[in-house]
This record gives sequence, structure tokens and C-alpha cells, in this order.
Amino acid sequence: MSRNPAPVQYDERNIFEALVTRQRHGSLGRYSPHTTGAALGSLVWGFQKHLAPLKGHDGCVNTIRWNSLGTRLVSGSDDCMLNLWDAHGVMLERLHTRHCFNIFDAQFKPHDEATIASCAADGGICLTHVNGSGGAHGGGRVVWTARSTMALKLSFWPAQPEVLLCSLGDGSVRIFDLRASRPLVSSIPVVPDRGRALIVAEFSPCGNLIATGADDTVRILDFRRCSRCTDGQQRGAQPIRAVRMKPLQRGTCGVSGVSWSKGGRLVLANYLGGDIVMFDTIEAQKLLLQKPIRGADCPEVPGVPEAPDHSEARGAMGSSTEVLVEDSDIPTVSAESSVRQRFHGRSNQRTFAKEVRFLFDDRYVVSGGDCGNLFIWRTSDGTLLQRLRADGSICNCVAPHPSLPLVAASGIDDTVKFFEVGGFDRPPLVRRTPALSRSRRLLNVVGAAGALRGSGGPSSCRSWLPMFKRYVGHRLIALSSLLRCRRRQPRPEAELSDIA
Repeated sequence: MSRNPAPVQYDERNIFEALVTRQRHGSLGRYSPHTTGAALGSLVWGFQKHLAPLKGHDGCVNTIRWNSLGTRLVSGSDDCMLNLWDAHGVMLERLHTRHCFNIFDAQFKPHDEATIASCAADGGICLTHVNGSGGAHGGGRVVWTARSTMALKLSFWPAQPEVLLCSLGDGSVRIFDLRASRPLVSSIPVVPDRGRALIVAEFSPCGNLIATGADDTVRILDFRRCSRCTDGQQRGAQPIRAVRMKPLQRGTCGVSGVSWSKGGRLVLANYLGGDIVMFDTIEAQKLLLQKPIRGADCPEVPGVPEAPDHSEARGAMGSSTEVLVEDSDIPTVSAESSVRQRFHGRSNQRTFAKEVRFLFDDRYVVSGGDCGNLFIWRTSDGTLLQRLRADGSICNCVAPHPSLPLVAASGIDDTVKFFEVGGFDRPPLVRRTPALSRSRRLLNVVGAAGALRGSGGPSSCRSWLPMFKRYVGHRLIALSSLLRCRRRQPRPEAELSDIA
């Protein structure tokens, strides 16, 4: 009778042993992926800067993104260049782009790591090829250009890597099909009453929803209700369903970053002039599903044809359609039912590009601040666990590695920093304590020296006793000098007259 082999066991606090076991045995032994995520999260206080900053740009690094496997990192800067790095911080390639102003976002195309999509302050969306095609005169091609506004953030549709979403500085979101000669498919004016509203947008992991952040509101758009072109004719613009979520927070003037959890239920919003707020979208999704959806098995994508190889379908994509948002009668989810956690302790006022990301299977939240530090909170209770120096001025971008305990950060500096788990015995974030008095410090030194002498540790005593002797010696010298000064002082005339 054959028995099943015993599961491989290892210490769940040893992250490196866990990763090696996964690589050798193809599984995590008796531990599930969630348990390994907890083991990684328990060592979040061990993050420290890895090696030296990665140099290669000539301006602020405004975007950093990993590929799906975590083998390469792309960074975009004010110098209109894209740099490729490996997980060890070695520069692999430096790519020229067709941009003429600051690059705001750059991402690897899903399932095609030889192509990078980027957007910039010139309103352009470009595709740059990695395999040495970027030359001195610029490489890749320009997909589309907005003449009067900036292109801020990109997001690929998970169900189809050829469909791309771009958020613009005029308060709208544009949908593109990269397979078409005229790729612009539709425009979604998320904030129609504010023509210059900066907006960020991101697809949910399932691809059915879009989280957008503008002014002081987070809107969840139902991507399944968008219209599309069929039979070579343009269908009339149909309204897209949306749900609005507003936190009970005053003094905010916009949203600089949004991020979905892996399960597609939680959304993080990084508020300008405020805190980071975590929303639960389960009620919003229920409101979006109140009306029947045609073709729920095949989500409707604006302008994306059913047969992309058909010439008539490709020609129909040339005319873009404007998908309206039901802003007049848009439902609002109350803050009491949607806000799950707030993360305090850092300032977000000086830039509009600060990102926020989940870390370690959504157990932690990481973001940058105006002070140049990288902040890590616990998702469950919002406790600030770690604060690391990531930039000389302002930390804007954070990019957690998809599988390793590694976080990349960048900001106003022209360098990229790597943070990894370096020490297992480092204490957590230490709060500042009030200064002790001199007498109290003396008692602490005496007590420490006495404890070391009683413990019998000769090496420790040799390190503490000289310090204690020097401290006592300095005190005795100061006391003797004070006594000598008092002896040399002349007596008052009144005392001399009394003596006479």
C-alpha cells in the first residue's frame, strides 16, 4: 500500500527558504499561498535599501513598472527615455521614445514583453520596441496624440492585451484598440463639468470595471455596458453605468492614484491633501448589476470587433464614439458602507502623481510622501509599520515585485531605489521618545554596566565599561574645575568688614 509522501516543511518566517522550496518542489509543502503571503508580510519591518541607487536617467523618474514575471523593470523619466533593469538593478537597455515631454507612465504590453506602451505630458501614447529598435532619432510609433491636454496613466484590459485605457488631464478616459489603423475607439467624459480635471483610471483584475479618480470622488464604471461597432456602422452612444463613492474627508482636491486588490473588491484611493482611503466596492457592484446586461457572457467593449481580422470591422473602428456617463443621476454609495480603512501619517500635497499599491497579497499598503519617505501600513488596522528614505525630495512612484519581497521606488531624484528584506532581527518602526534628563541617563548607564558585569559577558563589558569610565571621568573633571573656580572668587566687601 503506497503512502503519499510527507509534505515538505520549512520555517514560515524564513522567506528565502520558502522561495527555494517552491522552486525545487513546485509547491509550498504544507503551506498554502496565503500562508506564504502571511510569512512575507510578517517580515515587512525587515525592509532596507538594496545596494546603491540605480542611475541612468537625466530627470525625475515618473514611472516604474514590473513585467508580469518580475524579471524586468521599466522606468520613464523627464528625459523622454525608457530604461530597462533586471531584478538585480542592472541596466539592460536604454530606449529612445517618440515623446517630446515628460513621460508619466510606461507599461509592458501583456504577453508581449518586447513592446512598451507609454504616455507623456505631450498628450501622446507611444509603443516602443525593446529588441534594439530604439535609435538615436527615436523608436517605436505614435498611437495617438491629444493636442490640448496631458496623457497621465495607462491600463491594459486583462481580457484582451490589445485594448488600452488612457486617462487624460481633461477629465476623460479614452479607449484604444492597438490592432486598428485608427486606434481611438471611444471617449468617456468622467468629469464633464470640469474640462481641466486630472484623472487616473485602472481596470479591475477581471476587466469588467474601471476605477477612476477625479476631483474628490472615486467613480466605478461598468465597462460591460459600453457600446461597440457592428456591421460596419456606428451604434449610437449609450450611457455607461457608474457608481460614485465619496469619503467623509474635507480639504481634498483630487485623487493622485487608484489601485485594485487582487480579488477585485477593494480599491485604494490616494487623495491630494488628504489620506489614503480603502473602499469596499461590493455595494457599488450590486448597484451596477441592477439593470440587465446584454451578452453578459461576452462583455461589450466599445469599438472592439468580434472578428479583428475582418477588414470591414477594422475600418469601422476609425470613427470614435463618445460614451456618456450618467452623471446627472449617478448613485452614490455612502462612506459608512464603503470606506473600510484610512491610512494616515504622510503628506500628499506637492505633486499629483503619487501612487499607492497593495503589498503581499493585499495585507499591506505602500505609498510615498512629500518628505521623500516610503510608507508601509497594515491593511487590517491601518497601523504604520515602516518608514524608509526613498528620495531626496518627494517619493511619487512605488512598484512592488509580483512575487519577491522587493519594492522599487522613485520620485524627484533621477535614480530608482530597491528595497528588500535584508535583516530578520531589525526592530519595527520606533517612535520618538522624549529626551531623558542627565541624572536619568547616568542611572541608565550605571544599570547597564551593572547588568553586563553580572551577566559575565567579557566582550560586552569591554564595550560598555570604557564609555562609563569616560563619562564618570568627565563629570569628575567638571566638578573639580567648578570647585577651583569657586575658591578663586574674591570674597565680598561686606564679609571682609565683618571679619575685621
